[in-house]
Amino acid sequence: MDRAEFSSIQQKMYKTHIEVHRTNGVPKDFIPWESGLSPSVLYGCSLPLRKKAGIKAPEVKWISIKRWVTDTPSGIKLPEGVYYSVKRQEKFFASPSPRFEKIEYVIIMAPNGNVILKNRLEEPLTEKDLWDVSSSGETYMEEILRKDKEKPIIGYIESCFKMYQIELEKQNSGKESVLWIHTKRKKKA
Repeated sequence: MDRAEFSSIQQKMYKTHIEVHRTNGVPKDFIPWESGLSPSVLYGCSLPLRKKAGIKAPEVKWISIKRWVTDTPSGIKLPEGVYYSVKRQEKFFASPSPRFEKIEYVIIMAPNGNVILKNRLEEPLTEKDLWDVSSSGETYMEEILRKDKEKPIIGYIESCFKMYQIELEKQNSGKESVLWIHTKRKKKA
């Protein structure tokens, strides 16, 4: 990706407006990714709801290669509430000769609980796929975020809020809590 393309994509990401799908019982000022819950906890809030909705989650059996981050390897900063990870699927084939096939998938977790791991052609998602522009002029990332807004995971924000309340109660009573733990990890020198 050249400098001009990088700049154009980054500007699109900065201009992206994120809307959180809310229902009763969740304060208007509650934003899951600003609450202190780690991306892994947010993913954990989404998983049972995705399964309940009949959305398959094959990635749970795969090996994590990269933690949830907010910047892509090429340096694009994603919009608030969007996380990037990489997982590897390993399949064993016995014939014609025994071997493992390893496929790496980029995984995108969107602000309303949707998790995307395939591109427009239903192939493993790559970072390059995120910036592919459709005939309408929309990048695949923009399409992902639009679809996330149009069809959120029902109950996701409520689940995150419930988890936040549980962890806040633990913290307030002096028990160990996972709030903000992801910001406390030591960085390797």
